[in-house]
Amino acid sequence: MQFTFWVPGQPVAKARARIFRGRAFTPAKTAEYEQHVWESAAPHIPDGWPRDCEYILTVVLRFKGRAHGDGSNVFKAVEDGQNPARFRAGTWFDDKQVRDFHCFREYVGTREEAGALVKVEAVPCPKGVLYLPKPPRESKPRRKATRKRKTPK
Repeated sequence: MQFTFWVPGQPVAKARARIFRGRAFTPAKTAEYEQHVWESAAPHIPDGWPRDCEYILTVVLRFKGRAHGDGSNVFKAVEDGQNPARFRAGTWFDDKQVRDFHCFREYVGTREEAGALVKVEAVPCPKGVLYLPKPPRESKPRRKATRKRKTPK
């Protein structure tokens, strides 16, 4: 079983997570592109799509101009865009289920459309392997910020 979809627009490389006040977060541009990937993929997922097997992922990245594109980081953004997230089911339970992947990079002229062509193929799991959804994370209670007090001399 397989499906193919097109993600229009200039592909965006996955940026490194940022740390602010001790918490890591994904930069907005990366999060928006991952959501764009999911919105492009969701209508093409066939009924009865198996989420508990392994996958072969093929991505053709089409960039306008040679100045853009670290192919491996864009591929990672496309892959992570199909993971389950807060308000989406995802193509699979976890991207570790992607057994094999192929990424191709093309440069297009000004009249051609930039984007990513993605093909996802489900393949049977090896005998004895079972993928299950991750349990939801429990939020940890926040610790109160403590300041060191200066001791008088």
